[in-house]
Amino acid sequence: MHRRGYRPAMGLAPLKENLAAGLIALTGWDGSLPLVDPLCGSGTLLIEAAAMALGRAPGLELAQASRFALQRWPDFEALLWRDELAVATALGRSKLIDGSPMAPIFGFDNNAAVVEQAKQNAAAAGVSPWLQFELADFRDFQPPQQAGLIVCNPPYGVRLGNEENLEQLFFDLGQMLKQRCSGWQLWLLSGDPASTAAMRLKARRRIPISNGGIDCRWLNYEIR
Repeated sequence: MHRRGYRPAMGLAPLKENLAAGLIALTGWDGSLPLVDPLCGSGTLLIEAAAMALGRAPGLELAQASRFALQRWPDFEALLWRDELAVATALGRSKLIDGSPMAPIFGFDNNAAVVEQAKQNAAAAGVSPWLQFELADFRDFQPPQQAGLIVCNPPYGVRLGNEENLEQLFFDLGQMLKQRCSGWQLWLLSGDPASTAAMRLKARRRIPISNGGIDCRWLNYEIR
């Protein structure tokens, strides 16, 4: 289920697509409020969020373009497969289910190559018109006027190289949120409790998550 077919370009520690979709579902985001990932990497959280809000079936592009092993099974029904693909395709929308336009979705990363990867992935997934990826440091983030949801899968140390830098990143993230994002909600995937504590924020929910064998928590904060 994690092989959606849109992600030939990935960062150093990519989040599997099906896990990203599950994390977004846990937030309850429905496309009506702005969605931001200030450390977006290859954009997986935002791409999966946009696809769900627009009724885009996971892996549809891959299913339309590729031949799967099951299609060689003796009891494979080609007409049924064709009909189901048509039904899944018809479910896709350009607006939310109530007909309203989707709220803005923004992704930021300070690595130009990674931002380009995110743009390519969004295009391959068919959701690029609804996503905006920008080269920027999260410390410079200026939120939209309407409060919304921030989702984030910060690095666990691989990209930064040492624990001191990692704790500084979380401290700076917490400062930015408290100073500029009052009224927003944050959902953050944490694989390092000590570093997460550096944000100086208190989580109101902690959901256990296994991310590639790493014991993580999907943490929810109300920014005040």
